[in-house]
Amino acid sequence: MSTLTVTNTFTGGTNAVPGDVNTNFDQIEAYVNTECITKDASLAFTGVPSGPATDATTANQFTRKGYVDPYLPKNAQAFPATAGYAAAGQVLTDSTITITDPGYDIEVWGTGAVLLNPETSFDIQNTWGLVAQINSVNVGNLRIPVIPPSQSIAVPFKRTLHTTGTNCTVRLFIARVSGTQGSIGTTFDPQFSFVDIWYRKKYT
Repeated sequence: MSTLTVTNTFTGGTNAVPGDVNTNFDQIEAYVNTECITKDASLAFTGVPSGPATDATTANQFTRKGYVDPYLPKNAQAFPATAGYAAAGQVLTDSTITITDPGYDIEVWGTGAVLLNPETSFDIQNTWGLVAQINSVNVGNLRIPVIPPSQSIAVPFKRTLHTTGTNCTVRLFIARVSGTQGSIGTTFDPQFSFVDIWYRKKYT
């Protein structure tokens, strides 16, 4: 940080030499013109300005990094291992993400998808659901009575508010909705599922 200094010091009872006075004024003028921030912003900061640890409350107040960062969307993803076959009624492609409680309310949204095995067979006697949950509450559900093999299916996670105080859990899975015919493996045999979640601080 630069400091304003002048060359000459004056004392009471002595004459001020005009040249010495002008030198001091010239130094003050030069400092103001080169080091002080002006209303028209014609001089740029040479370092990052630091303000009080206070959030902006009106439209024309500047914001600080600590205020902006929580509102920038953050990404979390989950890729479970190959699901394989399972007995009838069991859940497959179960992908879970835990978002650590950041200490403030957050908005959560995203998508989940499942890639099916090329050998997947039709099964019109069952209906399955690709279910998206946030904190054990359904926020997306895609019913799948019949689906061609070698396809991927996806479901969006509805934008949801998670209140601070606990971690936020996000889950995607396939479960039987109706029917009892065969095993879930002969219907889907999913290769893997993928959850892509975004979250940020809730706007207040």
